[in-house]
Amino acid sequence: MATLRSLLANPVDNSVSPSLFPNFLPEGEAWVWQATCWTCHMTDYQETCCMKWTVENGKTDVTFEIWGGGGNGAGSCCCMSGPGGGSGAYAKKRITATAGDRYDMQLAQATCCSNTSPGCRGCITWVTGNGLSNFCAEGGASGTSVCFPSCCFSMCTCGTQAVAYGGDVMKEGVRSCWWFICCDNQCWNKRFQAYPAGLVNENGGTALSGQRGNNYVDFESCSVASYIGFAQMQNQYVPGLGGGTGMTSGGCCTQGVPGRPGLVKITYK
Repeated sequence: MATLRSLLANPVDNSVSPSLFPNFLPEGEAWVWQATCWTCHMTDYQETCCMKWTVENGKTDVTFEIWGGGGNGAGSCCCMSGPGGGSGAYAKKRITATAGDRYDMQLAQATCCSNTSPGCRGCITWVTGNGLSNFCAEGGASGTSVCFPSCCFSMCTCGTQAVAYGGDVMKEGVRSCWWFICCDNQCWNKRFQAYPAGLVNENGGTALSGQRGNNYVDFESCSVASYIGFAQMQNQYVPGLGGGTGMTSGGCCTQGVPGRPGLVKITYK
């Protein structure tokens, strides 16, 4: 039976044994690394989120899938809200590898909470090694907050969307959107939160939730994760999910929700 110590990366070089998680994944089929790092400070980025994987003997058919991190939602003050961060990009690459080949990978971290508008972009996921060239997935665009309009209004994530490189399959990030329907009853307002390609469908999409006012943005992001089917994972960790923009209706400020971490999945035989 696996122990906690056996499931952790080697403390010396952060390597992960290819024989880990025998009770969780089909033998010889797939590996999934999940980033639990929480901020995009580049000074310690590699120390906290770099890992490596080595091809086993007899395994030559390897497929890498990567997701960039989600963009984070914007902060808001007074009477403001808006679309959340966009989803991270997705890339997939199948190669013929050789036993002993080593692949270095860097997982996109989650973004910080943002007090400003726009928030910050999501972080990048990449893998390097034999057979891969410029294989990376950018992080999602940042969320934006605007003053409440005087009538029905909708807008989607501004800024350049996340792009993937170096894959056989490459999908851009998805835009989050905000639907402001009614000034008198904010229960009608809706949040469309972006999730990336490669999880539940080919191109990604948005999950719909209500927008209820001050201090509900974390709850709404949890609801969105539940709709996609990943809320049982820590911190509602849907890889590459954009964070929600805060909503305030007067006299206070609130932060945007962090964009979720990225992911690397390796399938081999």
